[in-house]
Amino acid sequence: EYRLALSKVYVMWSQAIEQRSDYYKSMYLLQIALETEPENPEILRQMLRVIQARDARTTEARNMLEKLLARGGNYWL
Repeated sequence: EYRLALSKVYVMWSQAIEQRSDYYKSMYLLQIALETEPENPEILRQMLRVIQARDARTTEARNMLEKLLARGGNYWL
């Protein structure tokens, strides 16, 4: 399915960005992935990896996740 494949691309892109310690951008890509295909469990796994990283910039990623959760909508989180 197109949406699932596209969400997987965003997850892989997020993983590549995370390796450069750009956690905010990584979470932004995961947000797009979640909007594209909310049924992909790999998105949540990657979000957890990003927010569990030990870096001062993970605060930004956690804040973004909190905003996503507060916004609600059609997400499965």
